[in-house]
Amino acid sequence: MTIILSLLIGLIASYAAYLCALRKGRHARRWAILCLLVSFSLLFLELLPNRRSPTEPPYRLSPFQRVMEMAGIVLVIIVIVLAILDYLDVPVPFLDG
Repeated sequence: MTIILSLLIGLIASYAAYLCALRKGRHARRWAILCLLVSFSLLFLELLPNRRSPTEPPYRLSPFQRVMEMAGIVLVIIVIVLAILDYLDVPVPFLDG
């Protein structure tokens, strides 16, 4: 179950990184692969500046793509917070079996 959940989180984060890289004018496939392996790299990608030139038209995401990008970011933040809480041995009521 944990492997399936980890793979699902990685795939969502990878798709979100792909969309974010398209929007920012970066190498979308490279960021998608990196984010599949290390999902918190999506947060680093969001902090990077836009590489598109001012004369180049911006890449427009559809409403579904915007929602998926934001969902991926939120999911990565939740995973990081849960990992920190686990490291600090803070009990999380809905995760304790």
